[in-house]
Amino acid sequence: MRSVVVQLTEQELLLFLNTIRARSLYRPCSHGAAAEIWKPWMAPLLEKLTKAAG
Repeated sequence: MRSVVVQLTEQELLLFLNTIRARSLYRPCSHGAAAEIWKPWMAPLLEKLTKAAG
């Protein structure tokens, strides 16, 4: 897997962080359309964004 570095403004970071946080509400769902909203690869992304915003 390759790593990509991107510089974001604080507003951009918060947009991505809040979008992934909102999607995480569907994490426990495993059926129907809700299962398509949260993907397992989003968990590490949420951690990275949270750490970057902290």
